[in-house]
Amino acid sequence: MTTAWQIQPAVSGDAQYILEVSDKATVWLLEHGFAEQWGAEPPSSEPVFVARVSSWISDGEAVVAVDSHGDVHGYAVTGSFPPPYMDPIVAKRAVEDAYYVYTVASRMRPESRGVGRSLIMWAAEQARSSGVTYLRLDCWAENAALRAYYQDLGFEECDTYVDEGWPGAVMQLRV
Repeated sequence: MTTAWQIQPAVSGDAQYILEVSDKATVWLLEHGFAEQWGAEPPSSEPVFVARVSSWISDGEAVVAVDSHGDVHGYAVTGSFPPPYMDPIVAKRAVEDAYYVYTVASRMRPESRGVGRSLIMWAAEQARSSGVTYLRLDCWAENAALRAYYQDLGFEECDTYVDEGWPGAVMQLRV
């Protein structure tokens, strides 16, 4: 069964769901041997992350994917500039002619299947309608399955960087 996800701007009441989705995604990453990707602590326990979620919502950067019952299954954060943590040299190369996905996450449950793809395709449409050539994102370079997932969606790796020991791969999709 395919779920038609409604992608809508996140509002302040969605912060709790974004934190819950982030926590569930972190547990999934830990269970699958990817502790270095997001860390081992639940994001909801990190004051900096909680503040970041509020900022994403107030700045209009966050969207949520909801089902027909209004339940949130995932979220994405997007914008017109490279993420602030990206290596400045890589960011300078990447800044032109692109729209960015800063983060995307889902509950990682069977009933949430396809939500990540839907959020990425929504972001691709945002990029297209803003008149840029590429949708870009970065991911943990050591997660080969994640990189393959993005490649299956049509992304190609275009750059790499290291941020405080965290290896990132920059991927782009021509929109």
